[in-house]
Amino acid sequence: MTSSRINNLIYDTKVVRTTLGGLTKRRKMVVQQGGTSSGKTFGVLIAIYLYAISQEESQLISVVGCTLPHLRRGALRQWLTICEEMAFDGDFNKTNLTFRLGKCTIEFFSADDNNKVRGGKRDVLFVNEANLINYERYRQLAIRTEQTEIIDFNPVGEFWFHEKIVPFQDDFLFRITTYKDNPTVSEKVKADIERLKESDPMLYRIYAEGKTGRIQGLIFENTKVVDVWPQLKKRAYGLDFGYSNDPTALVECGLAFGELYTREIIYETGLIVPDISKSMQDAGVKRNDEIFADAADPASIEQLRREGWNIRAAKKGKGSILFGIDLIKHHGLNIHKNSINFVKESRNYKWKENMDGDLLNKPIDNFNHCFDALRYYAVMKLSRKNSFIQFAG
Repeated sequence: MTSSRINNLIYDTKVVRTTLGGLTKRRKMVVQQGGTSSGKTFGVLIAIYLYAISQEESQLISVVGCTLPHLRRGALRQWLTICEEMAFDGDFNKTNLTFRLGKCTIEFFSADDNNKVRGGKRDVLFVNEANLINYERYRQLAIRTEQTEIIDFNPVGEFWFHEKIVPFQDDFLFRITTYKDNPTVSEKVKADIERLKESDPMLYRIYAEGKTGRIQGLIFENTKVVDVWPQLKKRAYGLDFGYSNDPTALVECGLAFGELYTREIIYETGLIVPDISKSMQDAGVKRNDEIFADAADPASIEQLRREGWNIRAAKKGKGSILFGIDLIKHHGLNIHKNSINFVKESRNYKWKENMDGDLLNKPIDNFNHCFDALRYYAVMKLSRKNSFIQFAG
């Protein structure tokens, strides 16, 4: 028996209908562009599940994300939910991340796995969050796909789909979806999305309306996403507390080659102090590692200190946000590619605008959880006197 959630998504969303229609009619490409919480990935995966169990001949279906952590946190986790709710009774190879469903095999792998990208042919390809994968990787996957390619993405800006596919290929199904097309979205999420209409019209266009935008005024325009993790000097952690609406974010930071390197360690909602402590321990953080945390939550800091962590409050006050941003910019910023949420923040964290569209010297209070944690580290470790008095004055 399927759950009510799955039934809602099967019958009520155009993501599922469009994707399943494209697969059964063997269209060359199915494109799902949409805003946040539109159910793109979940809907595509349901369509793949329904397609697989209906096939009378064997097929290979590849689900590809930019990195393995990205897959595990996103598409693979959602696929496992679908399998559970659809009473999956096929074979699952945990080592190779392959599923045998009817006569079809569904495999999950990352675009940074060269052997897979340049490996054998497949029948169906699904590239999740395609704008996070470079064109050459996609091209290698596409030329080895016999039947249908599916891509989904948030339209934060134009990328290779708009530049290299749209002008030269007309055999694709294209759909724009929003949170209004997802019957499972909560009232809380709806309200959060709608608030963007007043706070940032461009983000509203992208995340509420699902339309292609171009985010102006990014705070860290020259951020580099890297696949190396060097030996770090001045290594420490920054911690930003969250709970229900905002995630708790822990980032590792340090200097190498004269620049700042950082990576996401924890990014999760619903964590209380014992959960944070366990997550840090599981992630390999040592009890004597320096951790600089949000001074606005002294009770949590004290509780973590009593559990043996070397944690203290970061200095805050008038001018501290801009001072921390300035410090980060001064050192240059490199984010490890496995830090999916951190990378997303870097592509959305921007300066506020006034009614005329002029940029203000104040960042938006959104897409900043990892950046707040990084800023606590920067103010405490990269400033000579751990003070922002001169900057604030």
